[in-house]
Amino acid sequence: MKKQTISFNPEEVREDTLKYLYDRYKKSRSTRKQSATIGEIKKGLKQKGYKESDIVSAITFLKDRGWIKEEKEKTKFFIKGKLTEGDKTKYRISDIGVVHFEGPSKFFSSERFSGINITNIQGVTVVGNNNIVKNEFIDLFRELEKLGDIIRSNSKLSDKEKADLQSDIETIKNQIGKTEPNKNIIKLAWETIKDKLKDISESIEPVLKIVSLIKIFTG
Repeated sequence: MKKQTISFNPEEVREDTLKYLYDRYKKSRSTRKQSATIGEIKKGLKQKGYKESDIVSAITFLKDRGWIKEEKEKTKFFIKGKLTEGDKTKYRISDIGVVHFEGPSKFFSSERFSGINITNIQGVTVVGNNNIVKNEFIDLFRELEKLGDIIRSNSKLSDKEKADLQSDIETIKNQIGKTEPNKNIIKLAWETIKDKLKDISESIEPVLKIVSLIKIFTG
């Protein structure tokens, strides 16, 4: 009888991978112990039942988005009885990842929000690459991020079309971080995005998810 393969939601795997590194960051008694090899991460998530490829994909995604950092550690090992020196790759949670679990910090700033104490703003969270988002729009923000990833990797769109679409996505993301988002700006940007993606099959699922989340602005 063929063994049944279980498919896991990539978002679930990413969240658990990040949580493992966050817990390691919190519990470690030295900065060196805060990072972990892929092997250690796999072992830590073994009980979840994830495939190795699921965890590797999650690590790649989180690293590319800035949620975790890759580090190289010098190590020595034997190959055929000969002592050799090389690099061991390890990963640790970044400041962006920590803020995901702990919320805004007065120490967390970027050029974009330099001089602004985020903790003084009620009902917002810092997510992704230094983005401020109102708490009730976190899911919308994340779906927009996913749509952006699909757009950037799509071979049917020209570089100009990708740049225009990404600009419209950023427009919406910027609005949902404001205390009073401009519904007209969001609606116009979203209608433009939908129109340009109407023939891109890969975008159908994320677009449908966003439609339900963005209707508070589009009616």
